[in-house]
Amino acid sequence: MLKFITEKLTAPPFNRNFNFITFDGLEPCLLLQILSDVLGELDPKHKIDIREEAPEQTTMRILDALRIFRYKVPTDPDHLAKFCEGLIVGDKFYIYPILETLLKNFVDYKKRAYLAKYLTKVQLPSDLLRDPELSKLYSEHEVLIETFKETHKQLELLKSEGLTTSEIRNDIAAMEEEKDQIVRRISKMKKKLEMFPTSTMMLDMARKLRIEREREGKVMRQLQEQRTLIFTLERKIIETRQQANDLRRKASDCTAQSLLNRLEEEVKVNQYLATDKQPKEIEMTKMYLEDLARVAGHPAMTHAFIDQLNQKLREVHAETNRLVEKRMVASDPLEDKVGLFRQQANIAANRKASTASALAETREKQLAKARQLEEVRVKLAKAVEETGAGVSKSTLGAGTDTASSLCVPKAEDFQSYVTALRTKNATYKEKRALLINLRAEKGILSRTVDLLKEVERQAKRKLDSVEASQGMSGYWDTMAKLEKVSEETANMNQRNVRNGGPT
Repeated sequence: MLKFITEKLTAPPFNRNFNFITFDGLEPCLLLQILSDVLGELDPKHKIDIREEAPEQTTMRILDALRIFRYKVPTDPDHLAKFCEGLIVGDKFYIYPILETLLKNFVDYKKRAYLAKYLTKVQLPSDLLRDPELSKLYSEHEVLIETFKETHKQLELLKSEGLTTSEIRNDIAAMEEEKDQIVRRISKMKKKLEMFPTSTMMLDMARKLRIEREREGKVMRQLQEQRTLIFTLERKIIETRQQANDLRRKASDCTAQSLLNRLEEEVKVNQYLATDKQPKEIEMTKMYLEDLARVAGHPAMTHAFIDQLNQKLREVHAETNRLVEKRMVASDPLEDKVGLFRQQANIAANRKASTASALAETREKQLAKARQLEEVRVKLAKAVEETGAGVSKSTLGAGTDTASSLCVPKAEDFQSYVTALRTKNATYKEKRALLINLRAEKGILSRTVDLLKEVERQAKRKLDSVEASQGMSGYWDTMAKLEKVSEETANMNQRNVRNGGPT
């Protein structure tokens, strides 16, 4: 920590003449002055000689700056008092971490100090804001802050996207060099063309070829635009057919009685939402707003006040539980015949409320899905148009097929797709079971082959021992090689006879 602080203070813009020993041996007042100087480099308003202001003012000024820089200042009253006391006396235990944090992020903190000068809102008591003129000025103050935010964002965006002067000069120099190279190439080509007698005719043919290619490109672009238009119209036709099919399906199931029943159900649901559910929600929202307004208008709550409220809340809960238990003991379940029906009515009302809430959520989800579907359709149309504008000549022939593949599937197509997917899933499971059986059989056969190889090796060892005992070592191998050679000779003779050659 000390090494880092010393290196930063000896470098610009501070340029102090310190080393480890001299810096560590500074007096507390000088150390506090260095902290004030560092804050002064971040914000010019802190360039103050601490000998000319009271210690309390110095402490408050440094604390305000640290809050702007979001330094972790202790929040506990005892620790905060010790922290302020350490700042007043210039304690190294508190000064060194602050210097390290400020010097480590010096550029970011300088920018934050600059923004804080324009983004810090003026704190006014709520009583003064009731004055119309002050309220109007405060609103203008907030509007100016938001305007400054937007302007600063645009400035940062221009700085990040813009080119510097050196980059522009380098680009100009590179373009000049490319221009000279192109001019030299053109002069070389002219000299080469002068050597051919038909150069003029060749240039005319090349010019005509270029004109024809440009015309061909224009025609291909027009063709692609027409194909894109055809795709859009086909998509609209498909949507219209789908809507027509939906209307026919609804019309086939639609009778006067079913329409009346559906309308009656919808009217009942809407009536319940409008007369029962929504008034309760509005009342609860009003109560919540009143609670928020009461909390906002209440002065700042201390921990002792919060503990007192929690104690009152626990007492109220205990009293409520006691009254409920007393009522349960006093009431006889056999005599209270209405209690069962009341309980069932409450359960039905709760189910009705939960169903209404689920219906409202389902309607909101349906509207959101409809909006998303419309956005996807718009994006699809734009994507098709952009794709069509950039399609090359080799892919123009497949425009209609590609367009058809991008269409949104109909309900019947999706149902057939699901059926095919289920069939494929069943086939996959069967094939997988067969594969597992084949792998198990392969394991068994591999084990059988290993056992047979072991039996063969044992038989080979016994045969070798018998041949050695009879003085005929290698007899079996020699006979096997002779049989192999005779088979190869017979095969060769057959090939020669088949080819008409000598035997």
